[in-house]
Amino acid sequence: MGPSGSRLRRVFRPGSLHRIQARYQSRIVRPLRRDGLDDLAHILPAASVRAVIDVGVHLGNASADYLRVFPSARVIGVEADARSTPQLRSRFAAEPRYELVEAAAAAVDGERRTFYALPDSGTSSLQTPLEDQARTHADVVEVPTVSIDALCAQRGIETVDLLKVDVEGAEIEVLRGAEGLLRSSAIRAVYAEARFIRETEGGVLVHELAAFLAPFGYRLHNLYDQVESAARGTIYANAVFLGPAEEAALVERTNDRVFVQRLARVVDPGR
Repeated sequence: MGPSGSRLRRVFRPGSLHRIQARYQSRIVRPLRRDGLDDLAHILPAASVRAVIDVGVHLGNASADYLRVFPSARVIGVEADARSTPQLRSRFAAEPRYELVEAAAAAVDGERRTFYALPDSGTSSLQTPLEDQARTHADVVEVPTVSIDALCAQRGIETVDLLKVDVEGAEIEVLRGAEGLLRSSAIRAVYAEARFIRETEGGVLVHELAAFLAPFGYRLHNLYDQVESAARGTIYANAVFLGPAEEAALVERTNDRVFVQRLARVVDPGR
């Protein structure tokens, strides 16, 4: 046996296969982690995207991605946390396609609502935190509300190509304020944070989000970017829901091909 055979003997010596298994599986799993924005760019051809609404802008990274991926789109960011808005206005000051609305997206337009501004502004919400520690460290302030229906009507937007919602458990609250658009299928796709575990009072779980959208004809397309805990499993993920017209167009464009992906596994017989 030549040099390659010697290498194989070293690799497959007793007790080593379980280590190969860990490396092998990690190399297979990583490429299968699909990106939600990549999928949306495939589902919504860039030239057709004119209006994107980013609810829960935080630092503006998603808004920046939408401006880049959809070069013909007008992007409207909706952010209630006043600590984030100066940075956002500075970041997008030179971008004529971007508008920032300083309010909380909600079911009813033009109200004043209690808002829990937590130390990590990315977890601030209209919803009351469940944990005592989070409530203790939150700044409780009042913020104005805006409904997505009213926001679009005021700007003459008849179709929202993409509605992104990341509001820490208040996703259905936001969608109730977009029921007019949802009823007429004027929102082509919804990209929302979907929770598997409640972390706020009345916080929305993934199955509740899917159940709310289903009567309007929106179907869960896929989950992305799962965040997991060793003790609690999946905590949350990002979910794409497609409107009926977009789902039909995607099926026609792809011929509804079905892919079955299986992960190979190396088993150490000595274990």
